[in-house]
Amino acid sequence: MKSKRKTTNKISEGEGSPRRKPVRYMMLHRAKRRAQKKNFEFALTLKDIPEIPAICPVLGIEIKQNARCAGDSSPSLDRISSLRGYVVGNIRVISYRANRLKGDSTIAELEKLLADARQYKDF
Repeated sequence: MKSKRKTTNKISEGEGSPRRKPVRYMMLHRAKRRAQKKNFEFALTLKDIPEIPAICPVLGIEIKQNARCAGDSSPSLDRISSLRGYVVGNIRVISYRANRLKGDSTIAELEKLLADARQYKDF
């Protein structure tokens, strides 16, 4: 006797299987895990997660959902200020690449990297 599985025809945000959770839900879930792991404040609900923009506000590249793993153009939840946790007013959605580049860098470190890149741009 075959068991009947309950399936849904609801399509999640982005591309992929309908069984996958919506992208914004996954960003919320992962942010909560990071907050717990790193002891950051976490006070968000799904309604607090901004809509995913078509274009990254930092790098100007297209944001799209990659099917299997995070890629440079995947949406990523960013804490605007690294001194604050995942709270309303301190989050935005940017590309995964922009978030990686931003990382935990300070403005002074980023300025030094930029100065170095400009110095060697002709090599």
